[in-house]
Amino acid sequence: PSPPPAPAPPSLPPSVLSTLRGAMDLTARSASGGSGDASTAAEAADLWDSILSLPPSSSSSSSSSNSATAAAVTSPPPQRPPLLPDGILAVSYALRGAALSRAGRDADAVASYSSVLDDQSLRRLLAADSLRDASTGRAGALQRLMRYREAEEAFRECADASMTMAMEMSEGGKGEATGGEKAASSAADGSIYRAATCALRTFDDDHNGEGAGEGAARRRGMEMLEDHARRRGWVLDDLDDWDGEVAGMTGALRWLSATGTDRKHDDEMTLALLRRGSRGGKGSPLYSWLYELAYASAEHQTDLPPSSTPLSFLKEERSDGESFLRLASVNQSPFDEAHLIHLDDKVLLHRLLRNSSLRADHLDGCRDDSAVHFFPEGFVLPDDASSFREYVSSSGSGALHDDDDDHDDGKAAWILKKRSGYGGHGCRVVTTAQALRHCARMENDPPVKSKEKEESVLCQRLVGDPPLLVDGRKFSMRVYVVYFPPARFGFDDGEDDDDDGHGARVFLSSEGLAKLALAPYDASATPGEGGDADAVFLSDAYMTNSGRGKGGGSEDADADVAATSQLTFGQLRDELAASGAARDWDGIWSDVEEAVRETVQRYRALVSAAAAPCASERQPPRTPAIPKIMGFDFLLAGSASDDNNNNSSAAVRTFLLEVNRFPGLEPRSDEDAAVKRRVVGEAWRLARRLAGLDEMGEKEDMWLKPLDIS
Repeated sequence: PSPPPAPAPPSLPPSVLSTLRGAMDLTARSASGGSGDASTAAEAADLWDSILSLPPSSSSSSSSSNSATAAAVTSPPPQRPPLLPDGILAVSYALRGAALSRAGRDADAVASYSSVLDDQSLRRLLAADSLRDASTGRAGALQRLMRYREAEEAFRECADASMTMAMEMSEGGKGEATGGEKAASSAADGSIYRAATCALRTFDDDHNGEGAGEGAARRRGMEMLEDHARRRGWVLDDLDDWDGEVAGMTGALRWLSATGTDRKHDDEMTLALLRRGSRGGKGSPLYSWLYELAYASAEHQTDLPPSSTPLSFLKEERSDGESFLRLASVNQSPFDEAHLIHLDDKVLLHRLLRNSSLRADHLDGCRDDSAVHFFPEGFVLPDDASSFREYVSSSGSGALHDDDDDHDDGKAAWILKKRSGYGGHGCRVVTTAQALRHCARMENDPPVKSKEKEESVLCQRLVGDPPLLVDGRKFSMRVYVVYFPPARFGFDDGEDDDDDGHGARVFLSSEGLAKLALAPYDASATPGEGGDADAVFLSDAYMTNSGRGKGGGSEDADADVAATSQLTFGQLRDELAASGAARDWDGIWSDVEEAVRETVQRYRALVSAAAAPCASERQPPRTPAIPKIMGFDFLLAGSASDDNNNNSSAAVRTFLLEVNRFPGLEPRSDEDAAVKRRVVGEAWRLARRLAGLDEMGEKEDMWLKPLDIS
């Protein structure tokens, strides 16, 4: 007998349908205009939460515990909303994940994506393109969370799934590839490129004489790229069919992995791959640059031209915006040092600057802990729970200031920082009592995967009581630091030739940006015990990230201005002078230089110590001279004027808040653009000079000044 007909899906109330349409519209709007609108994305996420019967994401971002978030990363919501058919439920979780990612809530996005991707009954209901988007969305969120191992595996799974889909379409089609097959193949190319990028940002113990894990990571990346090329049917004799980015990375890894024992390495094919990566379509200035370096160091004659695609941005006084953005995107290069995570990860940065056991093991020659006065006191929870309690009981709970008679008065005293996050996301301002309760929760519910401590939290003293203000608002100084790791372009020929490479170099930009908080500073404001309005106000008053609030082409002009409210350093100097600040700019800048120097010295000592066990008689591989532009964020604390006739050096103190490995270089305003364009342009001019390709003009005025880190 025929099976009974399937029951009809329940009809949805008009109010639910209306909310669904609104959530889908907001999600689509948040994705427009490149980076999208974080505020619109957060609004969309709240609508999806109401549809899925979840607590609003916006309130959880401000007042929920980080341990609760850690649990949510690995487990879906306990039960499904009773009204929604499974098909709509699957799409809702996927679109909620997309909205959360655009709002900067990557940990919650991973949980939302996992709710559909790890539930086979829901996963199979997603259309092919929606499934692909959700899978790559989860992998991208893991990458931004700096969980590179998991992201690598997730991207490889995305590439495999897309390749399988493309092959099935190819077998069922006739002749020329269909649009769906091309889309699936292109998605596979992009996923394998990002998988290899994540592989290069990890490091293992490696004892083959190729640096601190660089050799193992490069081999893993090369293997997955070569395997992908075989599956795509690409051959080295015909590079026109290759995806440009995959070809460029393959050529780069071939060139970088060549050692002194491989002098007959196929330079011609390596150059051809790099040239393919540098031209046409998504051609990258990164591979144009590596092509030029590889050409200059080639061991054999070649018929290829000496320069593939000139870095036009460097040759024009004012280039178009697209050229600048393409060059700025090289700062996301897969070939920066994997150990830079020790600066980017807030917990690892704290350990680098504060942890005495790390200093004793790896940082011989660096100053002792007491000298790191520029980095606020903090504790990694739950590891340092006992030390945190002892500190609170012995010294009180207030924000950092010169006298130490702080007390627990219910005011903001600490900031809880997740390991990763941008735009102020993952940070929460709390009182001492709230910090202690949070500490207790983390001890009783330890984070998942405790071996790697992905979800450890930095509990850090708030800086400034009071902070220095501009127009009644807190501000931070974004100082651009250009770092060149030790570079080798050729092979050791036994001669003392500086053109073969250089040691680590650091340059400080004398111009930068002062980023103002959205809301006025109010020293009497308190975080409260979960009031969302209070939490949002405190977040807007304490966080000084230029991407907060509306932006990205919002129709609200005032909100756009607030989201990009910042000053150049020249304007900041004028503001401080007009306010009667007790310390001159030269004194402040001297503190900045000291903090950057000490931080980079400690970082270089750590890298050297990690590489020491890998030393051997083998010739080290090449390393490229790619400028790494980082953002060091500082906050000034103290009185605006020296009313008590104190020493001026104590009246205004300079604190390092964090280091951004991938600072936003996209212009947000005319003044913002002027600073970023010049920093990027000068960084690349320095790269060419360090590589011996250009000479330094004797009277050239540069913002980027060398900083001695010896």
